[in-house]
Amino acid sequence: MTLRRPLFVKYAVLITVVAAAALLASGAIEIYFSYRQHRATLVELQRDNAAAAASSVSRFIEDLAHQLGDAITPATSAMASDLERRRIDYLRLLRLAPAVTTLRFVDPQGLERLQVSRMDADRMNSKADLSHDPGFIAARGGGIHFGPIYFFEQTEPYMSIAVPDTSRDGSVTLAEVNLKFIWAVVTGIKLGEQGYAYVVDGRGRLVAHPDIHQVLQMKDLSGLPQVRAALAQRELTAASLSSTERAVDPQGRPVLTAHTAIEPLGWHVFVEQPRSEALAPLYASLSRHAVILLLASALALLASATLARRMVAPIRKLQSGAQKIGAGDLAHRIHVVTGDELEELAEQFNHMGAQLEASYADLERRIAAAQDGGRKRRILTSASKGL
Repeated sequence: MTLRRPLFVKYAVLITVVAAAALLASGAIEIYFSYRQHRATLVELQRDNAAAAASSVSRFIEDLAHQLGDAITPATSAMASDLERRRIDYLRLLRLAPAVTTLRFVDPQGLERLQVSRMDADRMNSKADLSHDPGFIAARGGGIHFGPIYFFEQTEPYMSIAVPDTSRDGSVTLAEVNLKFIWAVVTGIKLGEQGYAYVVDGRGRLVAHPDIHQVLQMKDLSGLPQVRAALAQRELTAASLSSTERAVDPQGRPVLTAHTAIEPLGWHVFVEQPRSEALAPLYASLSRHAVILLLASALALLASATLARRMVAPIRKLQSGAQKIGAGDLAHRIHVVTGDELEELAEQFNHMGAQLEASYADLERRIAAAQDGGRKRRILTSASKGL
């Protein structure tokens, strides 16, 4: 005998599955788009911070280069009077640009003619040979040269800027610049509790970081996926932004990151936040969605059970009524009030029962009449035989 599942169970399971599937699909779609939107918002915020930091650093460096080129009166010779006038210009520039610590004037032959410094004694006509200095060579050709990062007594980062003299005779001004300003820019960027910004040079070495000890170690971050991607895209301009999907910090923890190039230095500024912290609000939202889905599924189960019971109850009445009518209780009537096809089917059962009851009553009358006629014929037959 085939084991049949009750109709109630079938309807309850079917309705529950359909309702749960709809809720899960709706919740999954909402969670997916919430994740995408939340992540896009975070990356956009990081991009804005990176662009702002890059713009600040770039503007700082460019302003220094312009000050070096514009604030100095061109000298017509290396005579003492001309050098004295240039020394006065250099002193004025040191007051105007606190980041500049040392200025040196190099003649077209590459000989140092003047040095003015905050940290060392001024000197004139030392004639130190700087003809092989990369900054002098580049600036003598007419371009501004930005030197590599170095550290003065392992305390603060510095770089050199070489600017061609406005006299266009091949003389050059070499400036040593303290980059504490860049450190101040990156330390001012905060994202949550653990987000931070940092700057790397064109080789991926750390230039600025909230932790100055890491900068002093000149950490090489070129192995990080996001830094490697940035260095591979050297054509990026200060307005060109990029983000890396599989970014990690030096400890290997996943991070959300965005970066932009710092022109004209060829550096990059990165703004990063641990993925766990950045997505914590989203994970909390997902947890709330999961609880809501569970509650909704429970309500769907309860509603499906109630609906299935309402659907099955009249069917069971029809089944019971049909069994009674089939057993011979033709006077039994099925009472179903649903206002639908089931009520109509119950009325048809009742009509059928009434017709069967009437048919059986008529048949009984005919049988009774036939039996009465037979008895009368037998009596007449017996009476005629007796005569």
